[in-house]
Amino acid sequence: MNMNELDKNTFSEGDSLYCSQDQEKQFKRYNSNELFEGRNEIEINHKGELYRIRITRNGKLIMNK
Repeated sequence: MNMNELDKNTFSEGDSLYCSQDQEKQFKRYNSNELFEGRNEIEINHKGELYRIRITRNGKLIMNK
């Protein structure tokens, strides 16, 4: 991977943007601060199923169904 490829895949802290690893796939990228907004746990509804994501004391993310 050359520097130009790295540059188009980088973002600043707090930014959300579309980034692509190749021209065919694009991903929406969120900073965890945007999702959690100061909380330690959030819930996501996916296809009628509820998932919880929490930040541990060590700063890791854990997802439970």
